[in-house]
Amino acid sequence: MTELVVTYFEMTSPPDRHGRGKLPSGQYALLRAWNMPVHFYRYLHAGAQAIQLRPERLALDDDAIRNILADEKIEIFVLYVAGVPAGFAELDRRAEDDSIEIAYHGLMPEYVGRSFRGFLLDQVVDIAWSYHPTRLWARCSNLDHPKAMQTYQRGGFGVFRQERSPMPANLALTGSDRGRNAGAGGLLTEGTDLSNIVPGPLGEAPT
Repeated sequence: MTELVVTYFEMTSPPDRHGRGKLPSGQYALLRAWNMPVHFYRYLHAGAQAIQLRPERLALDDDAIRNILADEKIEIFVLYVAGVPAGFAELDRRAEDDSIEIAYHGLMPEYVGRSFRGFLLDQVVDIAWSYHPTRLWARCSNLDHPKAMQTYQRGGFGVFRQERSPMPANLALTGSDRGRNAGAGGLLTEGTDLSNIVPGPLGEAPT
């Protein structure tokens, strides 16, 4: 794969939760992280492969990361399953237009396929809307898990833009099917047929 394809999603009103997929099984909790150590932040990013879309974050030195973690408008939520860190999400509320970005949203590989991806997104979306933003937005790329795009769409987001560029030399696809998200280029608007770039049928509940 020689192209990086980044897809942007947005949500302009709180979603309707009717018909949402099943909840995960077992013991789990989503907790906001306060005073997070730099090493734990790096661990979450590396384990959840969040660095694949935005590797520049972990290229920062420890002081720069500490400044990010100290910003009251950056909120990090860690998903624990049976007491073990299983994933995380990061909200960025720094925009002047009062929009909120879901800057990161990912799972550790061991917890993929167990319904936690959609659960984690739903929870952080609800938290974000509690601030009454003008909109929520997020992005994913063809370096993410093949069901990442489906998760955002099933979670109530719509696609508003897609960008294609040469694959940076420091990034590489991993796994046999990471590139399945890459497809149509150019501007994607509401109503556009996304079946050629979203893996599997659009109605399939993400796991």
